Amino acid sequence: MKIKTAFSLLIGALFLITSCKTSGDDPAPKKPKDGNSISISIEGEVDEREEARYLNLETGARDEENRVKRITARFDPNELVPAIAYLYNDETGDYVASAITLKAGERVGTRLSFIGDVPTDPKKTYNKLSIYIGLKQEAGKTVEEAEFHCGKASYSQVDQKVSNEVIFASEGNDLQKIPGRSSDLSASNVKFKLSGAFFMASIRNESGAKQTIGGIKLHGFGAAGVRVALPTKDHTAPRLVAIQQGDQDYTDYDLQSLFEIGHNATAQYQDPGVSKPFVLRFAVYAPVPGRGWLEARMKQNDQFVPLESAQMRLRTPKAQTKSGIFFNTNLVLESK
Repeated sequence: MKIKTAFSLLIGALFLITSCKTSGDDPAPKKPKDGNSISISIEGEVDEREEARYLNLETGARDEENRVKRITARFDPNELVPAIAYLYNDETGDYVASAITLKAGERVGTRLSFIGDVPTDPKKTYNKLSIYIGLKQEAGKTVEEAEFHCGKASYSQVDQKVSNEVIFASEGNDLQKIPGRSSDLSASNVKFKLSGAFFMASIRNESGAKQTIGGIKLHGFGAAGVRVALPTKDHTAPRLVAIQQGDQDYTDYDLQSLFEIGHNATAQYQDPGVSKPFVLRFAVYAPVPGRGWLEARMKQNDQFVPLESAQMRLRTPKAQTKSGIFFNTNLVLESK
């Protein structure tokens, strides 16, 4: 998936969302060959305020504090987008999971559609639809076993172009029979939104000694991987959950290059095109809501290790401010 985006540390402007139509070139839905499948049509779009699956930073546009601004999100026209769809019944817990391929619009890359057959159990009925973009089904595993794992690279507002996969989800959509449609079931006005959030952290050193930073460790928030919890009679809707729990739910994000922070200093960057330096912030992706914290790390021989004589004062990435999908927070290093 090739998404062209620019990031914002200001409150993102609201984008007008228009209802989407399937392209006239989309193939007509096939009629089921037997009673074990149904034809379904899906019409939806990506919420442009929520970024996209691959994220790129560009440093050309800044606000008055020299921070990157502006958010846009686009799929390439006619791009084929792998996804996993869950048809389910929110009263009985019955469900069926299928790998489908959404198609981006011919002119507007935020629009996604699907028309085709999906396997079902003829003895069961389905009234809801949830779709997940970003989970991967490995060879030899079922659709229900598809997982998502965080990337290992963080990115900052000084990087020219950095990519990182994220999850897009659209949950709890109504399935209905629409008069005049040749498909058995339809879901319209489907909205795809980013699952989880990004933490954009500045780093300040009050440890009493110079510190060399090589990575940021994210604890919790599904950092060790995410899967879909299957519907049951007690919890009738699919939902994203962390694969690992407790101390095992973490990932280390590489800052790509080491940098030093002196005592009583905040990490800063001097842009050649700007007269004064600005606070350097690093973003990491948290796939699901929940609890956790961030910590700065050293890197030695390609291994992440704790900082020397320093610890985190703020162990939770509680947001001071929110800008679009970014939660801005601070990491303060203090002596142990």
